[in-house]
Amino acid sequence: MVRAIVILACNDVEAMCAFYRRVLGWRQVVDEEVFKQLRSDFGMDLGLYSRAGYASNIGGRTPQALAASALSSTELYFIVEDLTAACALANQAGAELLAEATAKPWGDSVTYYRDPEGNVLALAQNSED
Repeated sequence: MVRAIVILACNDVEAMCAFYRRVLGWRQVVDEEVFKQLRSDFGMDLGLYSRAGYASNIGGRTPQALAASALSSTELYFIVEDLTAACALANQAGAELLAEATAKPWGDSVTYYRDPEGNVLALAQNSED
């Protein structure tokens, strides 16, 4: 079995954890000062690591924070059961809307957001679901 853990270097680990818990509804399984980890029911985890803590794992090189309005080149793409409900949660959590739901050639309807630290958050629902 393979388990995926996507880890983001963050300026504010607490705020990012609260944001993603609210948007995704995943349970928190690690609660350390410099690292928080959320777990889905389908085998994926999301780690939120302080920049200094992250740097300690990679030879001391600290990932640079984005400028206030910048976007990361990373996209977190989540397929949800109910796009309208998922978008309502993202809006309530303070996500910045980048693009309204649009049908894509690969069969998903996708809404794009910017999370509080500039990562692109895509919420998608497959047209066959």
